[in-house]
Amino acid sequence: MEDVNFIENRIGRCYILAYEFVKENDDWTLINGEIIGNDNEMMQHAWAEKGKEVYEPILDMLFEKNEYYSRHQANPINQYTQDEARRYMLYYGKHCFWEKIPETKFEYDYSAISDEIVGWIMQGNREALRYMIENRIVNPEVILEKWKQHIGNGNQIEIDT
Repeated sequence: MEDVNFIENRIGRCYILAYEFVKENDDWTLINGEIIGNDNEMMQHAWAEKGKEVYEPILDMLFEKNEYYSRHQANPINQYTQDEARRYMLYYGKHCFWEKIPETKFEYDYSAISDEIVGWIMQGNREALRYMIENRIVNPEVILEKWKQHIGNGNQIEIDT
């Protein structure tokens, strides 16, 4: 019974679970692809890979890669290194099946940065802001402009020091 509840609590959360696993484990690659579902239809799914191992986030288990691909008819579509996964997460602002975008989109195309991300940056997450600026994910001038708009609307900003 406990195993069923464990899995039920993870169903539908493959993107966030696979992302968190890759974020916490060096040298693993986040995979967005397709697998065969319980209804024998292909469905979008996320998992992680390292060498000949696959991490299945719904089951929270490691599999041998050939066995996993055979059993689930896995079809990898996009793969992301740990660093790429972080950048795509910041770019899209959510855990989902990310469409690959040209690398140049990360070089000062800041219109794509979601207002939600700008909001939590402005609420004092200096570490995230520093990471985004250093990795050329956001333009400091764009953040400053949004910050001025935020203050101009009568909002308070608290910065962790």
